[in-house]
Amino acid sequence: MIEFPFPPRNVDASTQDWMSKLKDALDARFKHGTGSPEGVVVADIGCQYTNLSGGASTTLWVKESGNGLATGWIAK
Repeated sequence: MIEFPFPPRNVDASTQDWMSKLKDALDARFKHGTGSPEGVVVADIGCQYTNLSGGASTTLWVKESGNGLATGWIAK
């Protein structure tokens, strides 16, 4: 989930709408959690997942198959 650490104040409704859409788009493409996403995290091909627990060859994952499924994640 993407958080805007210092959102601008006094922004108009169209700017707030744009920021909300940007956040949703980023949240859909860049995911994070602990452990492997395989069989757990549903995403589309091309999404990235960061394993916050880290580890050799298990920190960055890329969704390479199975649109809309929790499988198809490959550790990079």
